[in-house]
Amino acid sequence: MAADNKLPYAKEAVRSLIKRLQAEDRFALITFDSSATVNTALINMTDTVRAQMYRQLDGLQPGGSTNISDGLLKARALFEGRGPERSRLVLLLSDGEANMGIVDPRELGKIAASFSEHRAVLSTIGMGLGFNETLMASLADYGMGHYAYLEHLATLGDILQKDLQDAQQVFASASSLEIVLGEGVTVTDVGGYPIDLTSQPGTARAATGQLLAGAKKHFVVTLKVPTDRMGEVRLGEVTLRYTTSGGTGSVALPHEPLVVAVLETARRDEAVSSIDKDLYRQLWETNNFGRMQKEFSNWLRLGDRVKAQEAITNYRDALDKEEAAAGVPLSSPEVVNKLSTMEQNLDAAFSGPVPEQADKRNRAAKEHHRESVMGQRSY
Repeated sequence: MAADNKLPYAKEAVRSLIKRLQAEDRFALITFDSSATVNTALINMTDTVRAQMYRQLDGLQPGGSTNISDGLLKARALFEGRGPERSRLVLLLSDGEANMGIVDPRELGKIAASFSEHRAVLSTIGMGLGFNETLMASLADYGMGHYAYLEHLATLGDILQKDLQDAQQVFASASSLEIVLGEGVTVTDVGGYPIDLTSQPGTARAATGQLLAGAKKHFVVTLKVPTDRMGEVRLGEVTLRYTTSGGTGSVALPHEPLVVAVLETARRDEAVSSIDKDLYRQLWETNNFGRMQKEFSNWLRLGDRVKAQEAITNYRDALDKEEAAAGVPLSSPEVVNKLSTMEQNLDAAFSGPVPEQADKRNRAAKEHHRESVMGQRSY
């Protein structure tokens, strides 16, 4: 938090958030360095408490380590033994890599997912360029919340305020898609959300986040389907499960069976004509492009220029192949421009003074990762 004057921005953003809380709202502050400290346990935000919190914020000093796991565990402990409440929101702010305590992303994901057991939502905000965007986005997904990235911290208060407003409009603190797959069918992607195989064979579950009242959530489920036999292939049965303050619920989606037909080559034209061309084009411009951007972001962050370029090249080749196979023009001017911009960003990230290249790659990786998440979930 010492670099780039981050801590004063974080203090001011939290101060602004506290100022908006009412007497019936409760607030806790936890800071973490090599270990985590509960500065203030959950307490109603009276004027006296508010003044105390301001003084505590003023006294905070930056540290050099990042024990995210201890911070999350101490936050979770605040909810244990307490009954259901109006809403519970945990905001994780970090500017560094998890380098103390539990650092395995899978184990950290389990901790984040456990907040749902207490009907709490975990959102994450990465600040500056020193944090791991893949981890922070994953923690938000497992925690059913939102992920935000801010290099320039002047708008941090706005992000915190949005999370607070969302918390006041939560219909379900957690949701998941449970897919009982047809024979030979596998799930490869669910809008970038975490996919967990359940103890039941042939069943997959994807954590799909909190549900806000009156809001819509869009994402694409990508399946791999066997084509070694003719006829109908049952894709599977999908159930949306959710948790509200009143308990758990579920909805079967859709009511009719999900099937796809595998036809002999002689009926190829019939299969091609059944494609919803507008939807097909839209999916390539959003979901598939987003998946490629995520791969590009990963290689860029690792500093592998060759692999990053391969991600773009492979996407172009797949686009051309699909256009020829389906007879649908997929390479729109917008996609062409986006690909060209990515290649320009790649060139820029590996040019100029060597000491500056790492920051440029890191910055570009974070931007493309954020865009990939937005693309996969806004088709």
